[in-house]
Amino acid sequence: TYGYGVERLQGSQRTLVWPDASADNHLREVTGLGTDANDRLLIGTATGGVFFFDSKQTSTDGALDKLKGDAIWSFVAEGQDLWIATGKGLFLAQSGQVIEIAPGVNSRSVIVSADNSYAKQVWCATIGNGLQKVALDNQFGAVVSRFDVEQGLPSQRVFAVLSERNPD
Repeated sequence: TYGYGVERLQGSQRTLVWPDASADNHLREVTGLGTDANDRLLIGTATGGVFFFDSKQTSTDGALDKLKGDAIWSFVAEGQDLWIATGKGLFLAQSGQVIEIAPGVNSRSVIVSADNSYAKQVWCATIGNGLQKVALDNQFGAVVSRFDVEQGLPSQRVFAVLSERNPD
């Protein structure tokens, strides 16, 4: 709940699990949730950065400190790699580093592309830059394709992207 924190819902009972009652208000501004390869809950906040919750304790990763100061909107894990959509851009946390993939782009939602046969690929919804498909190429780095009003979208503002499941 934005302004309150992360709650566990059991039946009709709600219990605050993060942050504790004495925490600063900026930690209560939860803007994004996800899971990583270790099955930890990822918590994104409006200005406080990224937190990892393993159902017992919360931790942070110093490599992600550069993401503090703007909203963390969405996460998607791809093996041990973690894609992060933020108000500052699209980032990839990989091998203890945070790589700027699409800096300066207000990224709102990120999902792994179903077609990852060529390279690591994600779809990213943005505010002001339409829908982006990003592929990581070993030779050229990040290759970004942009879909916006010129390709028929009604707006440059895309808030979410969802992967459709295959019928099987």
